[in-house]
Amino acid sequence: MLYFSILIHMVGRFLPWWILKGKFRESQTKTNLSYILLKMTGVVLDFILAIMIISAVTLTNRHSYIANECEVYGIICSNEIKEMGFQDGDRILTINNIKMERFREILKTIYLQIPPIEIQVLRENNALSITLTDQDQMILLESEKFDHFKPKIENSDANKSIIIRQHQPGFNDFVFTSKVVFNEVSKFLNPKKNISEKVGGFNTKSISGWLLMLATCLLIVSIINMLPIPGLDFGDFIIASIEKMRNNKFDAKKLLIVKIVCLSSVVFLFTIIYL
Repeated sequence: MLYFSILIHMVGRFLPWWILKGKFRESQTKTNLSYILLKMTGVVLDFILAIMIISAVTLTNRHSYIANECEVYGIICSNEIKEMGFQDGDRILTINNIKMERFREILKTIYLQIPPIEIQVLRENNALSITLTDQDQMILLESEKFDHFKPKIENSDANKSIIIRQHQPGFNDFVFTSKVVFNEVSKFLNPKKNISEKVGGFNTKSISGWLLMLATCLLIVSIINMLPIPGLDFGDFIIASIEKMRNNKFDAKKLLIVKIVCLSSVVFLFTIIYL
């Protein structure tokens, strides 16, 4: 997915040059404002596509859900969840101080948090806290199961009914989804390997999960290219700006060597961190 995002970035960076090569051919010998701005087209495309993907996924996510404030159900736990301290009948109140308003969001929120994860639970009218470690989170991710929590109807409250609501997505949902995506981006950019390797909590077997993972990768590529390093978008933007101020272009061969050295250093650094 990351390689596909890099390909999209390269298209965004070089396609405008190919389309407008006749108009901006003079840029090869003369630096102008258009020449400078075109250095950032890859980053702009990455960011715009990521926002469009997040918006599309959010606005099409219309569904019915069980209201989590409903008092007639608890949870039915998988064996993995029970070993982490949960019991059948527990009610999940908050996850890292995030109030759970939809039952279906419980497991996804656990997947997308950075450990340790503090979960507030109501058990037989007593509030308690359960902490999940990075190892617990990895066990859940590697299980590839989506039924660790199931709603449970209490027999004593059989005369009550579960509250079913229709969800119409809005701006708050866009903000929430954006936070989830940027949370994944922050995991990748974290220098700690045990955190960065957990990127990808989305269910890529679904179209929406695949698209959100693509948006995450696009933002990662965009942020990396904002580093002021020759060969990356913002670094080339700075170089082009300096060329305009001095009204003279740098030696092309020397500049190419500098870019190759800098990009090689970046690749080497990321290899050390993530492999």
